[in-house]
Amino acid sequence: MKRLHVTIPLDAPDNLVSLLTDDCQNYEIVKLKGALTNVIYKLSIRDSSGTSTSYLVRIFGAKLESLVDRVEEFNNITRVPPVVGYVNVLYVFDNGRVEYFLEGFKSVSAKQMVQQNVYRVLAQKFKALHCLVSITDKEIAHHRDGMCWYKLGQWIEIIENINGGEWIDSRDHQNVTEILLCRDWATFKKTVLNYKNWLLEEDAESFQQMKFCHNDAQQGNILLDSKTKDDDIPNLNLIDYEYSGVNAIQFDLANFLTECMHDYEIDESYKCHGEQYPSKEKVLDFLYHYSTHLHHGDSKGEASIVKLYNSVLKWRAASQLFWSVWAILQSGQLEAASAKIEAHVPDKGSNRVTSSDDPNEEVFDYMGFCNEKLSYFWGDMIKFNLASKEDCIVSKVRYLDTEFI
Repeated sequence: MKRLHVTIPLDAPDNLVSLLTDDCQNYEIVKLKGALTNVIYKLSIRDSSGTSTSYLVRIFGAKLESLVDRVEEFNNITRVPPVVGYVNVLYVFDNGRVEYFLEGFKSVSAKQMVQQNVYRVLAQKFKALHCLVSITDKEIAHHRDGMCWYKLGQWIEIIENINGGEWIDSRDHQNVTEILLCRDWATFKKTVLNYKNWLLEEDAESFQQMKFCHNDAQQGNILLDSKTKDDDIPNLNLIDYEYSGVNAIQFDLANFLTECMHDYEIDESYKCHGEQYPSKEKVLDFLYHYSTHLHHGDSKGEASIVKLYNSVLKWRAASQLFWSVWAILQSGQLEAASAKIEAHVPDKGSNRVTSSDDPNEEVFDYMGFCNEKLSYFWGDMIKFNLASKEDCIVSKVRYLDTEFI
């Protein structure tokens, strides 16, 4: 991996051509869809011999550089087993990187996410990632309760402290009631803490068995060989390790299941569709193929799968909470205070959803996304008796199955 000390404008990836090769007869640049984190391009360069080489160019967004530690991300990429995901980083520049382009692969569709042949192979990818990547005592100590709770703590503190809590207090506290669907900020924080403490008590084992996790397995990060037919065993590639790190495996698995409720390729892509959440039978099948793959001393009997099912159910709300708080930081509503954020957590950067100057390109509704996620978060909190209907805007709350086996 070579370091290029250059900043590439979001709309000018062709500036990289002369840096990548001295022998360029012609080149082609195509902006790609499907990435929810960066602006990405396919850059194809043809040399004098007629040989064409294709690269994937990722240019990181400039918003709120407090969400992703790029040094940690690059380190994590090098640890990913090829059986899980092939990411070959060739060059790193100041605001992005260049990888070899994976020809013939494309992001899975929402329909494919819940296809049996796809989710079974993905379950095995998760197990390989969790089992084959070693984690250090230093990592465990740094993320004692897992990456998700570590980052949530940082992000909630940012929202609370930026400009003296301006976002919380603005519009006569309507941000809290309309976006967070909560009676007041104190109740929101109390509910989050109660939920975490409940997990620590009711699911203590999950905190004691942390693994290296992807943490963001959504449509754009699951690539499928386009030659795969509906009934084939698919060739999948799990990419994009911006939010990877030490975490509870239950968060990783639950996050995939909640992502099945989204379709980022349609209008109103911010919406959650509860009816698309996998059925109990599909979840158990998914967890069976996870548990029985690479059997490393963990029990693979029916009792252990039921136990994992119940544990994943408990962690589901953590995924909804994580991405809802993330969305507030990404929304742009805190941009006026971004200098403080950068000073708080230096040398970091991310922008989950591509922004564009193209007036015809849809702008992602971060606050709508936050609101949708939290409607199901509150549903789980009420069902688990961790919040009352008086704590939230109950008319907006939606429910998923929370029945344990």
